Amino acid sequence: MPLILSICAAVVTALLTNIVSRVIGAIGFGMIGYAGASAVLDLLKSLISQNLNAATSLVFAILSMAGFGQGLSIIFSALVMRATLAGMDSAGNIMQSKWKGFGK
Repeated sequence: MPLILSICAAVVTALLTNIVSRVIGAIGFGMIGYAGASAVLDLLKSLISQNLNAATSLVFAILSMAGFGQGLSIIFSALVMRATLAGMDSAGNIMQSKWKGFGK
């Protein structure tokens, strides 16, 4: 009986070690990817807002009437969705290293 318990304990330990290491690795890569993409998008948003603040009121009014802010929102949303979908396979499972950037 102690032999069976020791074998079961070894199998459970091996399985749990593998599962835990995969979960921690997936969470780690996901957090790093999210933090990097979030920082880049925040930088782009701040650069655009700084340059728009330097524009005259007439230019700003024309851009507002043309829907420039909504267009930027659509573009940033598309970039986030592309990064999300590029990191998944066809079954919807998250892949750890498939995404290679926005331009590739």
